[in-house]
Amino acid sequence: MNTLLIAASTAGFITFAVHTWIGTPRVALPLLETDLPDPVKCINYGSWHGMTVCLFFMASAFAIAAIYPEAIELAWFAFLFNVSMLILSVTLVIKMKQSFKRIIHWIMFSTTAILAGFGLLAG
Repeated sequence: MNTLLIAASTAGFITFAVHTWIGTPRVALPLLETDLPDPVKCINYGSWHGMTVCLFFMASAFAIAAIYPEAIELAWFAFLFNVSMLILSVTLVIKMKQSFKRIIHWIMFSTTAILAGFGLLAG
């Protein structure tokens, strides 16, 4: 069993949990109460929950690959997805002139990427 991929899976599930149970009430639900047009609210809310599903499957892919070495492609896919989300997160914080202390998901993606990267290198 690849313990680094298990650690990446754990970090991924923590990211999923923070996104779902902390982020939803603090970010997604308040946006529904704004004066934004309903189609914009619908797309935003749908995108939020789409990301929730992606986070769950990313963490699951690391766990499966950790237990079944023949499924290592799942870990590579999840790693590339995770790194893509990390790049997107950092880019958005910079482009939108936000604070890295306030918009923290880059930390969770970084942690997962480092653990998964070392897990993939370890084989």
